[in-house]
Amino acid sequence: MSGATVWLASYPKSGNTWLRAILTALMNDGQVDINALSSSGSAGRGSLESLTGWSIGELQGAELVDLRRRADADAGSGPEPDFRKTHDAFTSASDGLPTHDLSATRGVVYLVRDPRDVAVSFAHHLGRSVEETVAMMQDSGAGLARPQMDGGPALQLPQHLGSWSEHVRGWLDQELQPVTVVRYEDLLADPVRQALRVVALADLGCAREQVEAAVSAASFDKLRAQEQDVGFRERAPAHAQFFRKGTAGGWRSDLSADRAAEIVNVHGPVMHRLGYL
Repeated sequence: MSGATVWLASYPKSGNTWLRAILTALMNDGQVDINALSSSGSAGRGSLESLTGWSIGELQGAELVDLRRRADADAGSGPEPDFRKTHDAFTSASDGLPTHDLSATRGVVYLVRDPRDVAVSFAHHLGRSVEETVAMMQDSGAGLARPQMDGGPALQLPQHLGSWSEHVRGWLDQELQPVTVVRYEDLLADPVRQALRVVALADLGCAREQVEAAVSAASFDKLRAQEQDVGFRERAPAHAQFFRKGTAGGWRSDLSADRAAEIVNVHGPVMHRLGYL
C-alpha cells in the first residue's frame, strides 16, 4: 500500500454521505454524529487549512490547485486509514497534472447512482427544477460550492463536476489507482456486503459482526431522525432535508417521460456500462 487515503468519490447525491456514516459508526463503537463524520473533505475550507497550515484567503487558480494537492498528500501520510470525500471530477489542471494527488492512496471507492434518480434528488438538494438539474448534469462546466447558512464565506471551495458522464468516466478511467465501484442500488440492497468491500479495501480488519452493527447504527431512518432532531451542517440552504427518501427507482414516479428519455439519450453509453439500462 502506498498511503493511507481511501478516496470516497462520487457525483453528488450518490450515497457518499450514507457510506461515510456507516464508516463513522464502524470506527466509533456504533456511534454516529452526522455533524462529525469520520472523513475529511477534499474541498472543505477548514480541513484544507488545518492540513496545510495555510490560510486560503483569496487563493485561486494554480495556487489553489497546488494547495489542494498538498492536502491530498498530507492526508494520506499517517499510518491509519484516512477516508477522504470528494465530489470533484477527476481531471487535469492547466499544468497537465491531475487535480487530485493520488500518491498517498490506499484505495479509491467510486459511488454511483442511476442518473435518473440523481436528477430528482439533486433537484431537491439544489432547490432547482428537475429540468434545470437535468441540464446541469449535461454541462461540462458544471460545479458547486456551498455557502454558510448565515450567508458567510463558503464552507467549501468551488468543485468542478463536469457532466454526469464525464464525472463517471474521469474516475473510472484514470490509470493512477484501481477503483472499487459501489452502486447506490447495491448499497441499498445489501449494505453489509458493500461495506465489507470498502473495509477490505481500507484494510480495517473488522469482523462481519462489527460491520453489521455499524450498518444498523447508520440506517437511513436513524440518520433522517437525527437530522430532524439536531440538523445537518452539510445540508444546502435550499434543501429542506438532506436525508429525504433513500430509495432506488423513484424516478419512475418523480420524473417525466421526456426528462427520463433525455437523460438516457445523453448518458446512455455510461448507463449501459454501469448496468442501468
